[in-house]
Amino acid sequence: MSLKNQFSKILVPIDGSKNADKALSKALIIAEKFDSKIILIHVITDFLQEFSTTAEGLAIPDTAVVKIRTAIEEQAETMIMKRLEQVQKKNLNCEYIIKVGDTGSEIIQYAEKNNIELIVIGARGLGKFKQLLLGSVSNKVVTNSHCPILIIK
Repeated sequence: MSLKNQFSKILVPIDGSKNADKALSKALIIAEKFDSKIILIHVITDFLQEFSTTAEGLAIPDTAVVKIRTAIEEQAETMIMKRLEQVQKKNLNCEYIIKVGDTGSEIIQYAEKNNIELIVIGARGLGKFKQLLLGSVSNKVVTNSHCPILIIK
């Protein structure tokens, strides 16, 4: 395998955080050098499933859940489209995907199923609980991924 084809597909998780944007900037530099395809991934946490019924049995109406999910999906689409424009300005091959589920698990599964050769991820994102050195998502990805990981802080 030549160095030119070493990183033909680079996955960049995007969550709107500064570290994710820094990761994208680094991924763009690598992609330009290796003529790589950039795949942006954003994962929407499926928290609505847990909150659709409270402990008291009071259900949130399905219409409210649909409205909330639609608003979140629209925000995700807007956020990722801004980053997609950044990649397209560099004339790099790029695509994006928005998934719903556990963020770390979805990133790992996508990388495995799509033969990703490098994941460039921010050290900490916008998660509820920031760990001291490494965010919980990036930690999960590093621990369980099949491919090299570049962590950006």
